[in-house]
Amino acid sequence: MNTTTLHTEYLRASRSIDTVALSNNNGIEQLMYIYNYEGYSYRIFESLTDLLAFFQEGKEPRWHFESEEEVERWMERQS
Repeated sequence: MNTTTLHTEYLRASRSIDTVALSNNNGIEQLMYIYNYEGYSYRIFESLTDLLAFFQEGKEPRWHFESEEEVERWMERQS
């Protein structure tokens, strides 16, 4: 799985949202949104709707990790 960060939006100096494209060997891409909270909490969202639901309603995403290394390992396993 190849990953490309398309955009990073900084909410504060220590909080950001990365828009990431995941693509497999067939060139199929999927956009994901990664919310980085101060470098120790990473939430991955499959859509902007899910991301907005988190901020507006507190709805947790399907994936939540505690380190950047965990996020990278998760991305490597996606196909």
